[in-house]
Amino acid sequence: MEQAESHKIKDLMKLFYKFSSLNLKAMLEYKFDRFLLSIAIFIREMVSIIVMYLIFTRFIRIKGWEMNQMLFLYSFLFLSYSIFIFFFTGIRDFDNMVYSGELDRFLIRPVGLMFQVIASRVDYCATVGHGTVGIILFLNTFNTVGINWNLKSISYYIAALIGGAIIQAALFMISSCLSFWTIRTINLRNLIFFNSRRFAGYPISFIRVLFRKCLYL
Repeated sequence: MEQAESHKIKDLMKLFYKFSSLNLKAMLEYKFDRFLLSIAIFIREMVSIIVMYLIFTRFIRIKGWEMNQMLFLYSFLFLSYSIFIFFFTGIRDFDNMVYSGELDRFLIRPVGLMFQVIASRVDYCATVGHGTVGIILFLNTFNTVGINWNLKSISYYIAALIGGAIIQAALFMISSCLSFWTIRTINLRNLIFFNSRRFAGYPISFIRVLFRKCLYL
């Protein structure tokens, strides 16, 4: 029984690899356009970093937080999102699958529905754009935030990145489930995730009062 399950997992991994390869080939059909899209995403996200940098040139500390510490937090935000968008683009775009009827094709295939939704789409442009910003910020700040990078801290950081990606997938799943009744959930998705995601790049101490009020509601 265990051997059969291990073979099944191997088959799913191979299938996921094939799906990813097909998505990559489809993206490379328009290499220049996809390259520009990745650059556009990179520039868009860097704007927020530049704004933060300009703020910290006027204020050395904000509630005890220095610029490098803030940029390190932002690197975590971008890296976790790049992991999420690589593995869970299908969950992000689930409402479009329902709207276009693409989901109906998944229902007649002899593979799990959730696996097909996850494996069917990979947003390489967003992965590269956000991932590049995250890597640049991390490489420029990881030695300045007072963390002793040993095996334990590295393992913790990797686990936190994976956990952050799964939490973001769960938030998107909330709006995805509503797609069966409302069909299009773009605005709800933006409200639940993209607008609230702005808070994730800041320490809780910045918005502590707001969080307390939300918890007391």
